[in-house]
Amino acid sequence: MEMEIDMMFRLNSLVPELSVSDINKSLNFYLNILSFKLEYQRPEDKFAMLSLNDCQIMIEEINGYWQTGELSYPFGRGINFQITVSDINEIYKSLDRLHLVGQKN
Repeated sequence: MEMEIDMMFRLNSLVPELSVSDINKSLNFYLNILSFKLEYQRPEDKFAMLSLNDCQIMIEEINGYWQTGELSYPFGRGINFQITVSDINEIYKSLDRLHLVGQKN
């Protein structure tokens, strides 16, 4: 099954889908702070597909449908993502402005 996505967009072979507690806060973080691009969105499902250079992720607000166990904050413990970016200084400045540099949660 293929997603209907802009024909210029190449879907990676593996794209992680992350559960989030608030889709709007997550979209703000990824789009406005980390400079991801919104590739595809289903607002009615609170779902979005995002990209940054050759990296892609999907985010979806928790709805109970895919939940296979108890979720507790912070989500994603034990997962490490490495993202290659062209200018880490701009991302660092965005995070620092929001006092997110050095935060544990």
